[in-house]
Parts: sequence; C-alpha cells; structure tokens
Amino acid sequence: MPNWSTSRPGAERVPSVPVRWHAASKVVIAPPGATDHAGPPAVPEATIASTRLLIPTLSGRFGDETRGGRRFDAMPGLHLALAEPIMVDAHLTLQDETELVCEVPVPAVEAAVVLKAYAWSDRWAQTTRDTIDLSNLFHILDAHGAEAVGGWSLHHEGTTGARGDASRILLSLAMKLRARRAAAPAIDTRKLEVLIRRWVRA
Repeated sequence: MPNWSTSRPGAERVPSVPVRWHAASKVVIAPPGATDHAGPPAVPEATIASTRLLIPTLSGRFGDETRGGRRFDAMPGLHLALAEPIMVDAHLTLQDETELVCEVPVPAVEAAVVLKAYAWSDRWAQTTRDTIDLSNLFHILDAHGAEAVGGWSLHHEGTTGARGDASRILLSLAMKLRARRAAAPAIDTRKLEVLIRRWVRA
C-alpha cells in the first residue's frame, strides 16, 4: 500500500506519481485575489480545447465571480486546498511520449474531503462520482490516521466556515446512505456511513 504521509514544503515528500497527460482541456486554479493576468505558462492553443479558471469563494456556494473584468468559476472550500497542499513529484508522459518531471500541489485529505463534500451537495442527484471519491478518502483516513494524512479537524463539534459546512453536508450524506437515497454501486455504502459518523461531528 502506498505511503500516504503528507509532505509540505520543507518536509518529507510523498512518493512519485506516474501520470499520462492528455491536453484536451485544462483547469487552472488561481489563488485568492488573482486576476486574468495570473496563471501558468502559456500552452499552445492547438492543444487546448477549453480553459476553466477556478477561484476560491467564502460564500459556501458555487457560482461566478468577476475580477479584472473577467468572469471566473468560484468554488467553496478551495482556499483550504490552496493554503496547505501536499506536494507530489509527478512523472508525466505527454501524448508525443515526451517525459517531464514536475512538482504538483494536491489537496491534503481533509481539504479534499471538504471540496468533495461541497461537490456532492451541489450535484448528488446527478452522479455517484463524488460519493465514490469520498469513500476512497475516508478509507485512506481510517487506514492511516489523522496525523499521517496531514491532520483532521472535522471530528470537533462546533467547527465553523468551510469545515463546518462540510461536516453538516457529510452527516446529511450519512443519513441518505442509511435511507438508501445516495446509492453508489461501486462502494460499501454502510461502511461509508460508519466512517463518516466515526470521523465527523457537527
């Protein structure tokens, strides 16, 4: 089983991750206060079909925000993922077989759970993908413990902000799982309900 110990700047790193990159589209995450001038180096237009720029919002809801005269997709909980990401050494193989090695920031487990909780709340009736992702994340948390995955605070009562929203959303998911209203055939829904109730308080 992979070592899921987190790695922040200046600390130990997580293992390298092989990735095959298909440049059909891209999603760019911008830090708070970013404008249309922010972003990674330009990619040839011929390789990009579309671009979505995500920015954090503290509203607790998905929506659009205008900054610098441009409209961006706003995602709740994203500020947590940007604040303390895990740095992964990724080995990329492009479609022309060019190999690249780069650092990729990814959310820690708690931040990923918060993001997925918001996503599930927004579209749970349309897809089971978020439920499956949450199941995987909770199994990682339960198998390795809070310290090994970079910390966990959703088990504290009275949590506020994005974490508080996520706690309430997750407990709502647990209720729907018990009532068989959020079925995901690929997972053990009873086990996910147990894990949510074990690790989350509102």
